[in-house]
Amino acid sequence: MATSTLHDAAWTTVFNRPAFHALNLRPGAESLVAVHTHEERTVGSLAGVLAGGVFTSGDCAPFGGADFARPRETPANVAATLDATLDQVEAAGAQTVRIRCRPAPYGDTGSLVAFDLLNRGFRVEVADLAHLIDLSATPTPDAYLAALKSPARRALNHLRALDTGFTEVTGDDGWRDGHALLTENRAAKDRQLSLDADYLLRARTALPGVLRMFALTHAGAPIAIATVYVVAPGCWYVYAWGDARHELPRSPMNLLGLRVVEAALAEGVQLIDLGTSTIPASDDGALAADAGMTQFKTSLLARPHPRLVLTR
Repeated sequence: MATSTLHDAAWTTVFNRPAFHALNLRPGAESLVAVHTHEERTVGSLAGVLAGGVFTSGDCAPFGGADFARPRETPANVAATLDATLDQVEAAGAQTVRIRCRPAPYGDTGSLVAFDLLNRGFRVEVADLAHLIDLSATPTPDAYLAALKSPARRALNHLRALDTGFTEVTGDDGWRDGHALLTENRAAKDRQLSLDADYLLRARTALPGVLRMFALTHAGAPIAIATVYVVAPGCWYVYAWGDARHELPRSPMNLLGLRVVEAALAEGVQLIDLGTSTIPASDDGALAADAGMTQFKTSLLARPHPRLVLTR
């Protein structure tokens, strides 16, 4: 098993880092990092949490999966990395291996990883659907706006005429208020957030520069919040966003989406993951696309991609 220093490298996904695992470890669980090297070069790794004989990559996270030191790897090196790291994980005591795969747009290796796992006896436990915006196709705010369909542009024109601002939230009090606004949004839909404010503040401290919060304001007061993980170089994952505390005739979410895209482009981000867009379809765990959520995210130029949980 590798040291945490290696796995805190920039090429590792945040959700695979021991510092992230430490935020969520239950009694009796341990963080594991398996690494494959070839001719003194670190090729890739597989990280996760081992508990009760079950190893989960992507434990308490949207996804995990294999990481690679280079953005592109050969099929042979991807396969060798999986074989080596799976052997290490099983040698550590894993009787069941569960890998929450990231959607393919996160890198050229994603589809190869899923292909190799399925051909090594893994089966689909959960088939979810995520929506991601590829900003490499629209590298400037003007290009992004031009690519939107006319209904989305019209909605933005109405919203941009309002007295709104956009800012990054700093300070514990601001974060707690932003989390409270998101809680109000979820409560209005008879839902709740998966993470509480105390956890987010601990995670922000434990993972410097990773957790960020943005606020859309109207007349100086927050009306919409987006909480974002910087999960990998050039990649943002929107953990939660929503609006509340306003009486505007139109939802400000389209404008929040635009402002988040603008902030991402200003920092050279090429991929924004808007999370899953599904609802339960039956009692056996099957899922179906949420029509309203899918329509909204599609209007922001997000495209659907499977997000699989594979188990052996």
